[in-house]
Amino acid sequence: MRDRISTAEALSLSNAIEEELGPTTFLHVTGYYNNPPQAGLRAHFLAIADGLKCAQSNIIIYNVPSRTGSNVEAATTIELAQHPHIAGVKESSGNLAQVKAIIEHTDTATFHVLTGECNQIEQTISMGGFGALRHCQSGATLVCRDG
Repeated sequence: MRDRISTAEALSLSNAIEEELGPTTFLHVTGYYNNPPQAGLRAHFLAIADGLKCAQSNIIIYNVPSRTGSNVEAATTIELAQHPHIAGVKESSGNLAQVKAIIEHTDTATFHVLTGECNQIEQTISMGGFGALRHCQSGATLVCRDG
């Protein structure tokens, strides 16, 4: 596998999975190693969300600046949350002020804020976040609040 993937490749892979499995929710990371501006990140996620083939498919933004070199800022995430095929964010920036701003300015009934940081699960949920999406050796684990 190459060390980079373009927006077109990300969408193509998502569409191939949709064709095989039907509607699903995808976790899409920011572009890595190229540190695009917020406008570029916005365009990336909107192109993928707009290009999904199944009406019931969605994406979750994966914001992990320590791995990608790019931070999806709160204002960008809040704007993207308005898209009907962007269902949430896995917020792994480690910045609780950013997490709080996203929670306070999005509709948590339709947009789920998940943390990817083990040490921020309790704080994220107490601020109104949905829970956590963590990776373990056996696969992905979802921890969410009651209700």
